[in-house]
Amino acid sequence: MHAKERHHPELFQPLAAQLAAALEVARMPERVDIVVPVPSSIVARLRRGFDPAREIARELSRRFELPLRPRALGRRSLSGRAFKGLGAAARRRRAERHVMAREALIGLRVLLVDDVMTTGATAGACAQALRDAGATTVLAAVWARTPTPRASL
Repeated sequence: MHAKERHHPELFQPLAAQLAAALEVARMPERVDIVVPVPSSIVARLRRGFDPAREIARELSRRFELPLRPRALGRRSLSGRAFKGLGAAARRRRAERHVMAREALIGLRVLLVDDVMTTGATAGACAQALRDAGATTVLAAVWARTPTPRASL
């Protein structure tokens, strides 16, 4: 993603506007109480200078007038090792070990925001951590979805 890897955080505002339009059509903003971004690793944030999911979540929070809780989730590891190249099962195992809730979210309905979803492993681990922290509902919103590889013919 050009905005993410080439240090253009300003491009996330129009991407968030596109996502906001889709969420409004689906009436998601009225079904949530807070916005929580999927956390990047510290290494990735330092390398990029920003957190893509947080940039999108910030804009959605502003547009929908919902509280942004950027520290509700965190990473257990400082490792910046990417999930790229891992299969779905390996991604799921790693995500489950590396994501944790940092605050209680008792009774809250959460809009979980990420820039790109590949296998859904990170979103699943984040949703579980949010539910473990007391969230009653977790709805995920992503700007892009990596295509599933097709079986060869």
